[in-house]
Amino acid sequence: MVKKSRIEMNQEEADLIDKWIFLLLAANNNEPIKGRVRFMKEFFLYAINHNKKLFDTSEFYPYHFGPYSTRVAFRMNFLKTNDLIGAEFKNQDWEYFLTEEGLDKAKKPYEETSNQNLEPLSIIKNNNKRLSLKDLLKEIYVDYPKYALRSIIKEEITKEKIKPENLIVIDDGPGFVSSVSLEEEEIELKDEAAKRYLELISK
Repeated sequence: MVKKSRIEMNQEEADLIDKWIFLLLAANNNEPIKGRVRFMKEFFLYAINHNKKLFDTSEFYPYHFGPYSTRVAFRMNFLKTNDLIGAEFKNQDWEYFLTEEGLDKAKKPYEETSNQNLEPLSIIKNNNKRLSLKDLLKEIYVDYPKYALRSIIKEEITKEKIKPENLIVIDDGPGFVSSVSLEEEEIELKDEAAKRYLELISK
């Protein structure tokens, strides 16, 4: 089976992801989100719990710090490159927010979206800003263990040992199936990077 690129999507799919990137960042008066990892996890929590179409379109899969979507990351980079998302380095991490142009772009989807759909964004953003990134990851790893399978910091975050299966089969979504042995996973892990990251998010 030929795998498609994870960023391959049509315009409708790109527009859907863009819309919810705008709305998540615009929530709570455009309050910045600290770090790409936190942004990705908040986007994941909204999609998996409140928006099945967005979740299916995003095609989340397990990665080094838990659930990750190449599509969402690609669209976020696209919007940032086009000056719709701003970034400012503060307290050892980047904070992301909508620029004035981004807020203009967000105005129409915001007005067309019901409060019922907007409220969870505000709640997720507000609740998770109170958590350290380490605690946020721990909650996600416990609640959605499938997405912690490839995490390079799972053991340190959850204080659990990785189960000694000989083979882990992960369904990454339509068109993606990968079978990875623990030995191959060990080679892939970037231990030193994980250690530094843990030190950063524990401060």
